[in-house]
Amino acid sequence: SNLSVVRIGPTHDNISCTILKNAILDHFHKKEQQQEAAAAAKESKDSQQNNRTLATGGRFQVSNRYFKAKLLLESIEQDATQQQEQNAEEMKQSADGLFHKEDGIILVFDAAQSNPDLPMSMAASFDSLDSVHDNAMKTSAKTGELLRLVVGVTVQEHGAMEPWELRGKAYEQEYSRRIMWCLDRGYEYVEANLSAKGLTEGHDDRDKEGFARIVEAISGTVWSSAIMEPKKTKQLKASFTKERVAVQEKEKDMKNPYVPPDPSLLGQVQLESKVEEKQSLEEPSLSDEQRAELAKQALLKEDGINDDSKGNEDNVDDQYL
Repeated sequence: SNLSVVRIGPTHDNISCTILKNAILDHFHKKEQQQEAAAAAKESKDSQQNNRTLATGGRFQVSNRYFKAKLLLESIEQDATQQQEQNAEEMKQSADGLFHKEDGIILVFDAAQSNPDLPMSMAASFDSLDSVHDNAMKTSAKTGELLRLVVGVTVQEHGAMEPWELRGKAYEQEYSRRIMWCLDRGYEYVEANLSAKGLTEGHDDRDKEGFARIVEAISGTVWSSAIMEPKKTKQLKASFTKERVAVQEKEKDMKNPYVPPDPSLLGQVQLESKVEEKQSLEEPSLSDEQRAELAKQALLKEDGINDDSKGNEDNVDDQYL
């Protein structure tokens, strides 16, 4: 099976990255424990123990009504030597039977120290993300193929910072600059307050922000390690079959009832039309008196009266004319 790797960083001199990483792991570990407790009556002791071994180190599990996925939250290394050592460690970890797939990347900066109006450390600033992103793309072009987040971290116990405190006096311009940087590189931009209050707020909101949005993005991504729930797989197959039958029935009902004429009959009709036209051309034109006389004789013939009959001719004229 697969193990989806999500890179997070930069980690060097960046306490914000450590805080966010711990917050993510803690959230999903607690959720997994709650799910284990709810399913304790149905699961064996061994399977529960296997699930617990998954939630160690940087590993955690994403589980929802549709699928389960195994994830590994790993740091981004900027140094080439460190990257080589990390690659060797990945090969060693792969010996456990899990194929590591680079699926996601989360870039973290200290929003409080990234105010351009104030002196800031490049190690944890927004501008430091340029080199981190470039190095990550050089390591693997598929890094962050399924999820890309840029997170500006603050820790405010007594209310969030004002926009100008986060982005400077020209905060709208600075905010737009960050958004454009993210859009150009395929990232979603999130500002998250990771205080005790900030970690619990907004998880039930429809339009989530902050840490709740980070959790939603991770939970809603269909990772390469995702395994569909058997019940949901059956439901999806049944729904697909039902929809397909409905479409076929609709197409059948919409079928045009018009039946085109037999092409072989078309030639016969055309031939009869031409014969009638030819006969009409060959017949001599008659005067009105001649047509009246022919009609008179036809009526007499129908009544059994001969043209040579005499004495009743005047009566006939009176009867029919």
